[in-house]
Amino acid sequence: MANARLLMSVRITEREETGRVLEISRPGKEPWRVELPAALDQDENKAELVDYITAQFLVTLPKESLRQGWETIYALVHMALVEG
Repeated sequence: MANARLLMSVRITEREETGRVLEISRPGKEPWRVELPAALDQDENKAELVDYITAQFLVTLPKESLRQGWETIYALVHMALVEG
């Protein structure tokens, strides 16, 4: 399981019509995407945005969330938002 966590990646892309989108790529699976809500997609709201995205992942992919652990998803999302 540790190897799967190492192979996961997160990136943020820009879409003209919808704004920014966060994508989590997982080995052997389709990437999971979520649009970043404009109201939270601001520097002063980073903590709330990380919480929102993590919760969306947990709700959308509960089995994957149990396998990976919420801490892993939270850390990946946080890192992507800080760097992006």
